[in-house]
Amino acid sequence: LFTGAAVAIAFRAGYWNIGAEGQLLLGAIAAAGIGTVVGGLPPLVALPVMVVGGALAGAAWALTPALLRVRFGIDEVVTTLLLNPVALLLVNGLLHGPWRDPVTGFPESPRIAASAEFPALIERSRLHLGFLLAMVVIAVAWYVLGRTPTGLRLRATGLSPHGARFAGINISRTLLGAALVSGAIAGIAGVSEVAGIQNRLTGGLSPGYGYTGIVVATLGTLTMPGVTLAALFIGDLTVGASSAARSLGIPS
Repeated sequence: LFTGAAVAIAFRAGYWNIGAEGQLLLGAIAAAGIGTVVGGLPPLVALPVMVVGGALAGAAWALTPALLRVRFGIDEVVTTLLLNPVALLLVNGLLHGPWRDPVTGFPESPRIAASAEFPALIERSRLHLGFLLAMVVIAVAWYVLGRTPTGLRLRATGLSPHGARFAGINISRTLLGAALVSGAIAGIAGVSEVAGIQNRLTGGLSPGYGYTGIVVATLGTLTMPGVTLAALFIGDLTVGASSAARSLGIPS
């Protein structure tokens, strides 16, 4: 849901963000770091701080390729894609260095504070607060894209940059804003994985959710209702396949 929304927003503006995976990992790094130092704060404070921190980290990772695109015309498909393995190397460097578990020696960060963990929505399930947060993000994005002047400028830029420029739209500012918002939402995806599932940073935190987001966004025709349906379909397909593999002994 998060990465699909992130990619759809960027693609609607004509900014081809292939770096949601790296932005997700940077959000996860921020969440793991912040989550260990907010133990003395109540959840109503700790959770928003961690979400905002993850969003800022994802946006910061998206900033360089966005600036290269708007200032020098460098293809963002290449730059965003190449930053994904760099983010993964950063995660592995932390997990095999300063964040390695001192007790077990495993390459995983210390567990985040209890006040920084997303509460479960249904007992004995993995459905947590991140799902509601994703639905809020998608609802806000749907409203902004379809009902506000900002959304009109973004859609016009994606459909016809020359026409949008002729109409007085600042193309560079629109692309930069779309890239940063896309990176921020992908960063929140990393927060959701750390705070809702893993409770720490691990090397296998994301099995390619950033790349799956591209499939979700395009299958959902770059619309927020479509993203929601596509994400739930692919998520159900993935979980169902693994469950069938375990219970029936067939290949996923």
